Amino acid sequence: MSITISRNDLKEAIASLSKLQSKNPSMPLLSAVSISSSITGLKITATNLNEYLSCNIKGKSDYPTALIVSLPELKEYVEYSKLASTYTLTKTYKADVRISSDTEEHKEKVLKCFPEGEWPDMPDAAKPKSNLISKESLRSIQSAIPSVSTKDTAREALKCLLLEDKAVVASNGIELIKIACDTDLNDHALIPVTKFLSSAALSDRDSSIGIQKFNDRKYLSISNDKWEYTIRLSDETYPSYMNVIPKETTHSFTFLKGDMARLQSEIPFLAFTSEMKPVHLYLTKETLTILPEEIKGKSIILPVIPEGSSKPISKTISRSLLLRAFSLGFNKLSFSEGLSPVLASGSGDSFMVFMPVRTHDETIKLIEESINSTNSNTQTPNTKEESKMNNQRLSEPVKTGLNEQSVSQEKPATTNYTPTFQGSDIKADPMEELINKISTVRTKAREIIDITIDVSNQLRNMQKASRTREREFRSANELLEKLKKVSGF
Repeated sequence: MSITISRNDLKEAIASLSKLQSKNPSMPLLSAVSISSSITGLKITATNLNEYLSCNIKGKSDYPTALIVSLPELKEYVEYSKLASTYTLTKTYKADVRISSDTEEHKEKVLKCFPEGEWPDMPDAAKPKSNLISKESLRSIQSAIPSVSTKDTAREALKCLLLEDKAVVASNGIELIKIACDTDLNDHALIPVTKFLSSAALSDRDSSIGIQKFNDRKYLSISNDKWEYTIRLSDETYPSYMNVIPKETTHSFTFLKGDMARLQSEIPFLAFTSEMKPVHLYLTKETLTILPEEIKGKSIILPVIPEGSSKPISKTISRSLLLRAFSLGFNKLSFSEGLSPVLASGSGDSFMVFMPVRTHDETIKLIEESINSTNSNTQTPNTKEESKMNNQRLSEPVKTGLNEQSVSQEKPATTNYTPTFQGSDIKADPMEELINKISTVRTKAREIIDITIDVSNQLRNMQKASRTREREFRSANELLEKLKKVSGF
């Protein structure tokens, strides 16, 4: 009995099946894969008893059969025979499984195999009543994974994703996100986060999704024409997350999408000293100022679309949480005074909730002093002509409802963004926009230069170490030659 498999198909299957297996499995059988043939093709399956993954690939078999072989040995042979295009697995009368390639220079190898009857029973991925789930919804589920807890052992539920009929929820105790995705599941599913659940192989095509019971346990199955993935659901109870969502907020503002992209590239370059890397947000009725942790140094000022109270307010939040909200497409922040939760949202029902960083009254005073100092320096004209131009600007009506802001050329540490509003006659100053772009180019060029110097130093050190090893090798060779002559060998 023999099976013929394409190398490309087998290599792709091995890459995903390996994600289910640990380096030291509790049972030797869990390091194996089952390869079964039928009229429709081949199916390769791996399991760790909590997950079951099958890959359907094309192949030929002279007789319907099933082989259970060591995955590490199979993977090793595939990596060794890179010039091969097909493999043949043959089961001999001695119950051995031998693998060979279509290239003569690759020797045949005997793989470690297991009796067919030892393979564990597993849920049928096609058995549950399934609903269709699009690849976009599967990607939405995957986008929530970074918010799942990886360290919280006291609350095992936070190590899982909560899958609802219209959304996926994740939290690590610091942040909570809810992302809309249509699953139409009749029951909630608490899914442990796994390597394959995070892989692109799962979300590259539309699939079916459903929940089933097997051996008194609940399992979630996701299957398509290529993959059949089944995972055991957690028995834990997910916390009532709706209680942490702020019902009312006094301040909110919306970023323009162009500003979000700029902030994602600019914020990482602000100065930070502590591990939390907080940034200070100072909101007025016209602008938002983002200051670094120590308040001094480069800051970012940009117009925003404010809602609610016009009273100035400051909020300190973690840089990573702010950038995480931007990466999920949330362009609106809402919050109240004090240590109240921050709500990040966008279009649709998706949102993110997280707690701000506690700040002292002295820090708030320093922020206000820095803002007032910046505003006074920005609005001070340097010449009579500039003063006249500024007075003309203030007397003109503003069609967008936002006051124009003048930018001081004497403060390169502050970056002002002046976007073009749709439906408005106000346009960005070309010279100011050019200066901002030049500043960005200089910053990134400085980074590239630093990286280049670092790589150059590493190469120099490696060359020195290589020359030293060559000298030691030559010295050892010369010593061996002398010993041979002395000993008479």
